[in-house]
Amino acid sequence: MKLEVDSVNLRFGEHIVLSDIYAAFEVGQLSSLLGRNGSG
Repeated sequence: MKLEVDSVNLRFGEHIVLSDIYAAFEVGQLSSLLGRNGSG
């Protein structure tokens, strides 16, 4: 089983944080999303 997300967009005011993101996550796997400065 897996979780898929497609075309995710996130913004705070005028600052775009995520733009047209696709991700797929498998059950039992450890996953992370890292930002430009390495924080997730």
